[in-house]
Amino acid sequence: MFRVDRFNEITEEKMNSILIIGGTGNVGFNLIRELLNRYNVIYTSRSRSTIEELENILSNQDYSGKLYGRILDLTSQKSIEDFYFYIKQINKKIHNIVICSGVDSDIPIDNFDFEELNYNISVNFLGPVNLLSKLVKDWLSDGCSGNIVNISSLCAIRGQKNSSIYSASKAAMEAFVRNLSIELAPRNIISNTIRIAATGSIMNKKDSKSKVKNGQSNSYYDLEKIPTNEIINYRSLANLIEFLIENKGIVGQDINFDQGLSTLYPFHKNEN
Repeated sequence: MFRVDRFNEITEEKMNSILIIGGTGNVGFNLIRELLNRYNVIYTSRSRSTIEELENILSNQDYSGKLYGRILDLTSQKSIEDFYFYIKQINKKIHNIVICSGVDSDIPIDNFDFEELNYNISVNFLGPVNLLSKLVKDWLSDGCSGNIVNISSLCAIRGQKNSSIYSASKAAMEAFVRNLSIELAPRNIISNTIRIAATGSIMNKKDSKSKVKNGQSNSYYDLEKIPTNEIINYRSLANLIEFLIENKGIVGQDINFDQGLSTLYPFHKNEN
């Protein structure tokens, strides 16, 4: 059994640790599976039942690293404060943060709703920024080095119908990380963004039951319009994250990991 039942158990481990903010969507879940053989993984979800489901899925598999899930609602200041209180105990041992949180409402502008708008921006931008500001402050106070990898989307730089809220919030997060890199690189904290596409999943909605997104589907895409004729490979994405963590010379970059779609996007999806 690989689960870490107490945060302080991680401090006893020689293996490096990584924090994945938003670990139960399709991207986060698949990254956990790939990274658990390289790191101890702390991940977040807004639902206890989802954490239990994810750990049940992974419990029968053999991984080198240990896993710990913690509830975090990025739209709630109290939840962010509670999570920070717990994570602060081992912050010196966590030198790597991957931001995977994301929701997409798929709403046309004539159906915009302030509550939905606020929810999307909080999950995709305001919440992660709020939490990062606390964690990085501790890194700086303790003189720690660190790595921040923001998982973004080609929507941030390419247009897509009914995705204006999602795209704008992702673009805001990219700009934050890009400018943060200039501020923090002299203090040995490195920040980069990876833009992904064709993930094989449909984003979580606000009213979803927050179940683990396990598996991928090709049916959402016209594979012949994707240059590599395939959807994302999560092992390769995990390799890229590890490469960014290990190579300090790559700073403040927005890297397209998109199967070549940055030249075609968004014309790779099947029409309904």
